[in-house]
Amino acid sequence: MLMKIFQVLTTIVGIVMSIGYFPQARKFYKTKSAENISLTTFTIFAIGTAIWTV
Repeated sequence: MLMKIFQVLTTIVGIVMSIGYFPQARKFYKTKSAENISLTTFTIFAIGTAIWTV
């Protein structure tokens, strides 16, 4: 049971992290610059990586 919950959580985190690329891509498109990383993207990746690490 616990393993199934972990598998579902990992799948959800993977999907959310994949979607996390879109705010950054949108910022690149609008500003035509890659100087600064989007705080939203960084936050999504930080949380996702922490969950994957656990």
